[in-house]
Amino acid sequence: MNKPASDTPRYMKPILAGMIVGIVITAVFLMLSALVMTSRDIPVSATSVMALGSGLAGALCGGYVSARLTGEKGLFFGALCGGILCVILLISSTVLMKGLPGTRFAVNAVALVVAGAIGGILGVNQKKRK
Repeated sequence: MNKPASDTPRYMKPILAGMIVGIVITAVFLMLSALVMTSRDIPVSATSVMALGSGLAGALCGGYVSARLTGEKGLFFGALCGGILCVILLISSTVLMKGLPGTRFAVNAVALVVAGAIGGILGVNQKKRK
């Protein structure tokens, strides 16, 4: 019996590329935030905003790259990248803080998925260069 051809392998590279870009962008923004916090007198309450902004930038860029590479289903692939990035951040924060994050994480998770979806929509609708 022949198995039906699956599109999963075809989509793995764009998703992986989007995730790598998303993680790198998030890490760069977190490092820049740390640099700003050490050089300036930043209130402690601003750290969570800077961390969320870093994650949103990573999810947006990751969603953009994955949808740009697939050329279709931008909302789905962008949201998928945002969701995967959210899971990675959840695991890393659970390990580093030795416990589950608070209820605020649910709002941040939705924001990451939405940012990834927006990046995916932008990536799939970007005109191709000649």
